[in-house]
Amino acid sequence: MSSDDLQGLKDDLKKLVLYFDSKFGKGKYGIVTQEFPIASIINTIDANGKPVKKLIAGTMDMLIYDDKGNFYIYDMKTARSGINDNKKSGYTKQLNAYKSILEASYPELKDKIKELSLIHMSVSYPNPNDSEVIY
Repeated sequence: MSSDDLQGLKDDLKKLVLYFDSKFGKGKYGIVTQEFPIASIINTIDANGKPVKKLIAGTMDMLIYDDKGNFYIYDMKTARSGINDNKKSGYTKQLNAYKSILEASYPELKDKIKELSLIHMSVSYPNPNDSEVIY
């Protein structure tokens, strides 16, 4: 990553903090930014319309909680171009799965998860698949 790329990332993260400060109020929210795996068994309907239990799992990027006890799920996506509708649809399903897992694991969160959202981070550094990776 070049110094310009690194500076761009720092600038984007500063803008993100400013956005959250304006949305929730400075000092009125907390952020869990360490990726953490979550899993739960949920009740759903199979292709034949029969109720079944399924294990779903994922790794959340960011969970924010406000001073009113509400929660907001954000998923970071890096891309060299925008997020097309097909990808956005898949990511929306992913966010809804995270919400379902949290609500199944913590029933007290029902109606407390107020937003599911993507954070698109544009990147310009070389794709590791396109260049030699040195360890």
